[in-house]
Amino acid sequence: MKTTRCSINLLVNRTKRKMRKYKVIVEGSNLSISLDGKAGKYGFFTTRFIEAPNMKDAETLALTMLRDELKSAVLNDISDPPVISVDEIQEINDFDRKLFPGSGFTWYELTPLNK
Repeated sequence: MKTTRCSINLLVNRTKRKMRKYKVIVEGSNLSISLDGKAGKYGFFTTRFIEAPNMKDAETLALTMLRDELKSAVLNDISDPPVISVDEIQEINDFDRKLFPGSGFTWYELTPLNK
């Protein structure tokens, strides 16, 4: 592959884009899952720390990561999908020694499935 001055400038400009740090708080609801052997409808809150060029990209990345993380556990029918949305997003100066983008969920029960 031949490298031209134009392609080198394009690569340099892409890597120079300032990546910003964000704290993203996400809420999920209407998730049919089994927690501790108990099937039901649950909701959750979680926080993710994301590095992205802007707030919109940080939101998209956080939601995509969570959907991928949850897809093997969610039992929802296609006609009754889970709802996952960003509650709050804020730009932060640094990750304050947080080496992971975030992990874990705070779950709450909405309704048991087998009553």
